[in-house]
Amino acid sequence: METLAESRRERFLTEFTQSNKYVEIRTKLQEAIFRLVVEKFKRQIGPGKKVDAATKDKFKAELYIFFQKKLKEIMEIADQKHNLPSDIVSQLESLREASR
Repeated sequence: METLAESRRERFLTEFTQSNKYVEIRTKLQEAIFRLVVEKFKRQIGPGKKVDAATKDKFKAELYIFFQKKLKEIMEIADQKHNLPSDIVSQLESLREASR
């Protein structure tokens, strides 16, 4: 039998993903991340320097690794504090396996 908390969670997720709230929050988050990445990139290469494709590719690779590590850290914390839904647990397991 589904508990009250589970039904409320399902109702919230359904309403949230079908409304514009999800799109608005996602867009704002993307814009904020983009600004941070541009600032980090500018600081890393220094002012007035030319940027070649190799430098951009290296930065993108480092950024990808950084985000993967942060995602794994956050997922581990969430896993320790809460009972996560099975689909998220499977993603966490995939991250754990990929980092081995």
